[in-house]
Amino acid sequence: KEDSQLWKAILSQESGVLTATLGSLGGFYVAWASLENKRIIGGLKIIVCVPLYDVDSAAVVEVQPNIINLLDEEKTAKITITNKGFLSYTWQTKVIDGDVTVMPSNGTLGQNGKVELTLQRNTPHRAQLVLSSAPGN
Repeated sequence: KEDSQLWKAILSQESGVLTATLGSLGGFYVAWASLENKRIIGGLKIIVCVPLYDVDSAAVVEVQPNIINLLDEEKTAKITITNKGFLSYTWQTKVIDGDVTVMPSNGTLGQNGKVELTLQRNTPHRAQLVLSSAPGN
């Protein structure tokens, strides 16, 4: 509709992203960008609509547990990573604080895929581990 917030944003902004319900089709991410064209006043706009579900459910990662407390004499712990999304998730771990070895340290999980990580503490101090998408994903 011409009086909608989405339509007004598309006309007034060079680029942007909003969510919108497009009739009976459901919710979408709507992204737009201006294309320079000197012959057309205001230029052209390219508009891309992607279903919310396709983006929000692509790779949904769950980590259990997300905090581990080890007693001084304990050296190992287990963490489970699960991909509850419908696309593969390529992941990597990085120790940003402390002295911990993680095995495996990277991999790919398919839909409903699960992997158990083993953490080996090398010193009795606190450690922080970050799980992220592998480069290029």
